[in-house]
Amino acid sequence: MPRRPIATERSKKKKSEFDSYFKMASSVMNARMEMVKCKSAESTSQCVEKWSIEECIEVVEKLGDIDGDTYNKLMDKLVPSIEWRKAFLSMPEHKEKILVN
Repeated sequence: MPRRPIATERSKKKKSEFDSYFKMASSVMNARMEMVKCKSAESTSQCVEKWSIEECIEVVEKLGDIDGDTYNKLMDKLVPSIEWRKAFLSMPEHKEKILVN
Protein backbone atom coordinates (compact mmCIF):
# COMPACT_ATOMS: atom_id res chain seq x y z
CA MET A 1 0.00 0.00 0.00
CA PRO A 2 1.52 3.36 -1.01
CA ARG A 3 2.17 5.88 1.71
CA ARG A 4 0.37 9.19 1.64
CA PRO A 5 2.54 12.26 2.05
CA ILE A 6 2.16 14.09 5.32
CA ALA A 7 0.74 17.58 4.90
CA THR A 8 3.30 20.18 5.82
CA GLU A 9 2.57 23.45 7.54
CA ARG A 10 3.37 25.22 4.28
CA SER A 11 0.83 23.18 2.30
CA LYS A 12 -1.78 23.67 5.03
CA LYS A 13 -1.17 27.43 4.91
CA LYS A 14 -1.51 27.50 1.12
CA LYS A 15 -4.74 25.49 1.33
CA SER A 16 -6.05 27.85 4.00
CA GLU A 17 -5.16 30.88 1.88
CA PHE A 18 -6.83 29.31 -1.15
CA ASP A 19 -9.96 28.48 0.87
CA SER A 20 -10.06 32.04 2.17
CA TYR A 21 -9.66 33.48 -1.33
CA PHE A 22 -12.28 31.10 -2.73
CA LYS A 23 -14.82 32.12 -0.07
CA MET A 24 -14.18 35.81 -0.77
CA ALA A 25 -14.46 35.31 -4.55
CA SER A 26 -17.65 33.32 -4.05
CA SER A 27 -19.11 36.12 -1.93
CA VAL A 28 -18.25 38.70 -4.60
CA MET A 29 -19.84 36.57 -7.33
CA ASN A 30 -22.99 36.09 -5.24
CA ALA A 31 -23.24 39.84 -4.71
CA ARG A 32 -22.80 40.44 -8.45
CA MET A 33 -25.47 37.87 -9.28
CA GLU A 34 -27.81 39.55 -6.82
CA MET A 35 -27.14 42.94 -8.44
CA VAL A 36 -27.93 41.49 -11.88
CA LYS A 37 -31.16 40.01 -10.54
CA CYS A 38 -32.08 43.35 -8.98
CA LYS A 39 -31.34 45.22 -12.20
CA SER A 40 -33.49 42.85 -14.22
CA ALA A 41 -36.37 43.01 -11.73
CA GLU A 42 -39.22 45.41 -12.42
CA SER A 43 -38.90 47.08 -9.05
CA THR A 44 -35.22 47.61 -8.31
CA SER A 45 -35.82 49.55 -5.11
CA GLN A 46 -37.80 46.68 -3.63
CA CYS A 47 -34.88 44.31 -4.13
CA VAL A 48 -32.38 46.67 -2.52
CA GLU A 49 -34.66 47.65 0.37
CA LYS A 50 -35.49 44.07 1.29
CA TRP A 51 -31.98 43.42 2.62
CA SER A 52 -30.93 46.98 3.48
CA ILE A 53 -28.20 48.03 5.89
CA GLU A 54 -30.75 50.23 7.64
CA GLU A 55 -32.93 47.20 8.37
CA CYS A 56 -29.91 45.32 9.73
CA ILE A 57 -29.01 48.24 12.00
CA GLU A 58 -32.57 48.36 13.35
CA VAL A 59 -32.39 44.65 14.21
CA VAL A 60 -28.99 45.08 15.88
CA GLU A 61 -30.34 48.00 17.95
CA LYS A 62 -33.29 45.85 19.11
CA LEU A 63 -30.88 43.19 20.39
CA GLY A 64 -29.80 45.46 23.22
CA ASP A 65 -26.43 46.62 24.51
CA ILE A 66 -23.62 45.57 22.16
CA ASP A 67 -20.04 46.73 22.71
CA GLY A 68 -18.41 48.84 20.02
CA ASP A 69 -15.91 46.20 18.90
CA THR A 70 -18.63 43.59 18.35
CA TYR A 71 -20.81 46.15 16.56
CA ASN A 72 -17.96 47.11 14.21
CA LYS A 73 -17.13 43.47 13.43
CA LEU A 74 -20.78 42.80 12.62
CA MET A 75 -20.98 45.86 10.37
CA ASP A 76 -17.78 44.73 8.61
CA LYS A 77 -19.66 41.54 7.67
CA LEU A 78 -23.05 43.11 6.85
CA VAL A 79 -22.12 46.22 4.87
CA PRO A 80 -20.31 44.62 1.90
CA SER A 81 -22.29 41.37 1.71
CA ILE A 82 -25.94 41.05 0.77
CA GLU A 83 -25.63 37.33 1.58
CA TRP A 84 -24.70 38.12 5.20
CA ARG A 85 -27.58 40.61 5.40
CA LYS A 86 -30.02 38.01 4.06
CA ALA A 87 -28.81 35.43 6.56
CA PHE A 88 -28.85 37.88 9.47
CA LEU A 89 -32.33 39.23 8.72
CA SER A 90 -33.74 35.74 8.11
CA MET A 91 -32.52 34.07 11.30
CA PRO A 92 -34.58 33.88 14.49
CA GLU A 93 -33.84 36.45 17.19
CA HIS A 94 -32.14 33.99 19.55
CA LYS A 95 -29.72 33.04 16.75
CA GLU A 96 -29.02 36.73 16.04
CA LYS A 97 -27.98 37.14 19.66
CA ILE A 98 -25.65 34.12 19.40
CA LEU A 99 -24.07 35.53 16.23
CA VAL A 100 -23.53 38.93 17.81
CA ASN A 101 -22.06 37.53 21.03
